[in-house]
Amino acid sequence: MKPVKQPLFWKAALTFLGLAIFGLIIFLKAGQTKGDLTKTTGAITFLSDNYKNIDERNAGKMCFFMIDSSPEVFEVFIGKESGDFKPDLEKMYQLKKGDIIDIYYDTNYLNMSSNEEISVNRALQFIDKNNEPVFIKGNTDQLMGTGIAGFSLLCIGILIVLKLKGYIF
Repeated sequence: MKPVKQPLFWKAALTFLGLAIFGLIIFLKAGQTKGDLTKTTGAITFLSDNYKNIDERNAGKMCFFMIDSSPEVFEVFIGKESGDFKPDLEKMYQLKKGDIIDIYYDTNYLNMSSNEEISVNRALQFIDKNNEPVFIKGNTDQLMGTGIAGFSLLCIGILIVLKLKGYIF
């Protein structure tokens, strides 16, 4: 008996097209400038390399802080080891409690921790102190967006070749 072919092409092609669009959105959001982001100015009220056991696997590579003008905890990745997605600029060690800083972040990207009680904003892009940059996020999101979109488009190309050769329909 001949195996029954299942329609695969359109399901897979649409799935990979959706992933490619998702990758493009990530890529475009990563290229935001300070003018595209929410700016908040305030004095640092909390500054530490850990906060309520959040992200313990990256101990020493994270910096958590709060400012008096926002109820959120902000998290930035400051790892500099081989394999880390390093920030383009990181001088967090220059900051201390009481410093007035300007932070620029995406308000459309708020993460909750695992216990859902603590709102932690991981979408911080820039930190300035006295109009001098202290932190500039690296190109992690651009690389991830490019990778997702590229992989998805490659898979769509493979699907088209397989369909033309009659292996799938």
